[in-house]
Amino acid sequence: MPPPGLNLIPFLHPRRVLDLTGSPGRQSAVGMVAEAASEGFPREVHDAFVIAVLQREEVGTTAVGGGAAIPHARMHGLDCCRIAIGRCPAGIDFAASDRQPVRLLTLLATRDSDRLEHLRLLATLASMLHRPGFVDSVLAAPTPEAVVAIYAQG
Repeated sequence: MPPPGLNLIPFLHPRRVLDLTGSPGRQSAVGMVAEAASEGFPREVHDAFVIAVLQREEVGTTAVGGGAAIPHARMHGLDCCRIAIGRCPAGIDFAASDRQPVRLLTLLATRDSDRLEHLRLLATLASMLHRPGFVDSVLAAPTPEAVVAIYAQG
């Protein structure tokens, strides 16, 4: 469960839940979810954010095991923090340490000035994603609204 006082609802929206079909590559999948996370940002901020997330993924995998990954980036110019979710039942090779394909991407976009919030959100998401059955419940959720509800419950 999220730490007391950390509420994920302000960061979530059904529009930012994507179903990734087929078997996209790691960069492609991260790029699609980053696009969703930055929807509505000014064009230059949107483009810079997508590049920042892709560059972060090149530094090292954001796979956390158990079929999940948390791509993320902090940057100047964001007016809010957001979470975007990509579901890919077919799985994506993320070079995870447990060698399992990633089926659930939970992308985190945070303002550069929100370092503490960024770390707290990363820790909360990692804890949730490691909970037995969490990834499967998100993949089985019938609608984006149901996905958001699962994350909101922690």
